[in-house]
Amino acid sequence: MRKKLLHGNEIKNRRRQEVRIDEKLRRETKQAAARLHELVRSGRTPLARYEKKCKSCSLMALCMPKVAGVAKSVNRYLSQVLAE
Repeated sequence: MRKKLLHGNEIKNRRRQEVRIDEKLRRETKQAAARLHELVRSGRTPLARYEKKCKSCSLMALCMPKVAGVAKSVNRYLSQVLAE
């Protein structure tokens, strides 16, 4: 079975991608959902890692990988933000 997924964080950046829905994808999706439920139950928030793909993520404003990610000094963070 093939389905189209819509992804992107702004109307101009949204894209449709056709994916094949097979048993492997179903199994991986169930495993990811189980891990997510465990994180919610535990009350732990995993550290975010900023990556190139973060720019097009609809959750970037909630995740804030540049702020909440790996421990950084304030000076280093401000230097990076001001350099952009």
